[in-house]
Amino acid sequence: MCSSDLDCVSRLIGDFAFVVWDSRARRLFAARDQMGGKPFFYAETADALVVSNTLACVRLHPGVPDTLNDLAIADFLVFGHNTESDTTAFAAVRRLPPAHMLEWRDGYVQVRRYWTLPIEEPLHYRRPADYVEQYRQVLTDAVRDRLRTRRVNLLMTGGLDSSSVAATAKAVLSASGEPFHMRASTSVFDRVIPDQERHFATMVAEHLGIPIEFDVADSYRLFERRDHAAFVGPEPRSVASLARQVDRFTSFAAYGRVALTGQGGDFILRPSASSVWRSLKRLDITGLSRDVLAHRREYGRWPRVGLRTRLRALAGVKRKRNRRFPAWLQPALVDRLKLRERAEAVAARELGAVDHHRPEAYWIATTSWFRLFEALDPAVTHENVEFRHPLFDLRLLGFALRVPSLPWCADKRLVREAMRGSLPEAIRTRPKTPLAGNAFDALFGDDDGKDWLLKIPDMPAFSRFVRVPDLFAATGPSDTYQNGLDKRPVLLEYLPALYLKYWLSVQQTSVPSTD
Repeated sequence: MCSSDLDCVSRLIGDFAFVVWDSRARRLFAARDQMGGKPFFYAETADALVVSNTLACVRLHPGVPDTLNDLAIADFLVFGHNTESDTTAFAAVRRLPPAHMLEWRDGYVQVRRYWTLPIEEPLHYRRPADYVEQYRQVLTDAVRDRLRTRRVNLLMTGGLDSSSVAATAKAVLSASGEPFHMRASTSVFDRVIPDQERHFATMVAEHLGIPIEFDVADSYRLFERRDHAAFVGPEPRSVASLARQVDRFTSFAAYGRVALTGQGGDFILRPSASSVWRSLKRLDITGLSRDVLAHRREYGRWPRVGLRTRLRALAGVKRKRNRRFPAWLQPALVDRLKLRERAEAVAARELGAVDHHRPEAYWIATTSWFRLFEALDPAVTHENVEFRHPLFDLRLLGFALRVPSLPWCADKRLVREAMRGSLPEAIRTRPKTPLAGNAFDALFGDDDGKDWLLKIPDMPAFSRFVRVPDLFAATGPSDTYQNGLDKRPVLLEYLPALYLKYWLSVQQTSVPSTD
């Protein structure tokens, strides 16, 4: 038995959101998992607390008003998402943040954080093979605990992270000796940009002996089937092709109720030159020499130490993030919510550092991954399929964040060594390859996306946030939007406004007039 609330949640590993009602004490206790894998929403009414894992369900209660949260909507327009972890697009509905617990007693709500990702010193093993063996073990445990099924979908690219999850899942299921079914799904572009993912993903699937289906992204038009109300989630979101997403999730649900992803891999073993400077600052010459020499043996060259970045930091030159501020926001809204100052504050918060030997990797605990998890929840996808993310397992995170940057995080050396013999050599040694072009620009030029905004009737709820004539001018037919990468920031800046209008057009039956 747990002796306290904190003792209870500290014993749990995995994705969870739960509520316990103590009828004798007239007390409700709830908690959400550490990384936000499961959603949790609540609202206070005159005589009750309404809780659910579904935002739309909370809104059904007659005591919960539909008033919009102006700051959350403004965040969406400026950043593409609400930057606050405890609010939603509706003023009366709140979100329990990841790693928090909630108590409701005598009509009062108290929310407390119960966990933070530990900041620990790097591990130093005598044998290099110990790092590889340990990573392989924690990855296997993370995948095994999230399988618990004999039929599984795999969101797989031809890259290293999702392929390593797929290979591990195949090994776990094969070891049981019982029949199982696995199928990979890969998003590809066949027309608008050069894309090698079909080739590399096929190589992985053939090596593992599993079937694969391809989600051809450029076979859909942007905003296709946009008038279908079921495609709209409980909050506004920037998704360029909802029809493609819906069709893909429908295919997943028809095959099996569980889908594994490789999300998070680029963060958990993210290299950092900070480890070198941190060792120098602490006069840890022995540890620094060991790591630098190990990198030299592995790669045949000395590691990059970010000297220019360090000199700029010492000179007081702060990092800046280029973020275009939408010119079409209503000035009254900008002034009332101090949005320009907020944009600077949010950028500074995102660039904030922690005292960790790999601070960039530690950002995985501070970024809004839970928003991705919520977007994949059945309440949003409208399909009976649960997405699970093994690379966010606390045991794997705890180990990976203690791995020395040199040499194990450079070029994901640790994963590459752990997958030796489990993946084709062409995949195991494949460098990280970004998309060879801007698919969004190409699809936007092909489509009628520039004028679909004009097809939705104007409404006061939209003009409250956006100066509609300015937005029409920015997205009018005179603009070509096919001039390459220099147009991408503009497109990404306007897309949230387009989706907000669409979202409001579907929600307007429940959102009060703002006349």
